[in-house]
Amino acid sequence: MKVLPVLALLLTIAAWVLTVTTGQALLSGPFEGRTCQTECVKSLFFSGVGVTIGALAFTLLALMRSTARAFSYAILALAAPVAAVYTTITVAGLLS
Repeated sequence: MKVLPVLALLLTIAAWVLTVTTGQALLSGPFEGRTCQTECVKSLFFSGVGVTIGALAFTLLALMRSTARAFSYAILALAAPVAAVYTTITVAGLLS
């Protein structure tokens, strides 16, 4: 197995973990009682965005080099929803 699809898969898993952690931090109760305040949530969010962009970039590179194409499409199917989540959050934040 080639390195690019494996790296893309690891980054996709990390992106999902960061997304779930960000959601858990936002929904963990009243603002005053949270252990993860504004800067923590902001760090989680932008880390998730960066990792997601990296995962998509490595997946697209793996697809262009046509190594493990079926595996790369599977990774793209996992990375696209998390990219859609971050895109939706960003657009909603810009429109509000």
